[in-house]
Amino acid sequence: MIKKKESFKAYAFLSVILLISLSCYFFGFNYLAFEKFAVYKKFFEEYSFFSYIIFFCVYILNTLLFLPVTLALTILSGFIFGAIKGALLAWISGCFGAVVMYSNASRFTKSLDGKWAERIKNGINKNAFIYLTIARMIPVVPYILINISAAIFKVRFSVFLISTLIGMLPFCLFFAKIGSKL
Repeated sequence: MIKKKESFKAYAFLSVILLISLSCYFFGFNYLAFEKFAVYKKFFEEYSFFSYIIFFCVYILNTLLFLPVTLALTILSGFIFGAIKGALLAWISGCFGAVVMYSNASRFTKSLDGKWAERIKNGINKNAFIYLTIARMIPVVPYILINISAAIFKVRFSVFLISTLIGMLPFCLFFAKIGSKL
């Protein structure tokens, strides 16, 4: 049973994330307009060491705040840092953010109860590696859903991590390569 204090913390955490996500949605994503990419590239070239740290943090925040801009950030990484460096930076940042989200979701969610939920959980856990890897490779499935559902269905952390590392790499390589050609 979840204690009142822990429950309050979970609701407060989720409320802050929801508020930030809604603010970004309603006030727009001007910072990801294509015209701004050249400005970002110049800034990141001037401050190269800090640019990696800034981009790493922004990509992780994107993952944690449920912002629908992962594709744009991955393309931006290729544009600013080049295909290989950009892909690696997006891949490491995305995997780190996914692990943090999975860990938080594991802590704040409880397993589903019921006969149907148990059947789904058993089916997913039998082939969790395949399901998660394929879901990561198909950019139609939002990563936030993958991270949270893996936690809800109690997928082992090692399976989650390896499938995330393998599944996100083609996405990052492909879209960073596109960004590098802009």
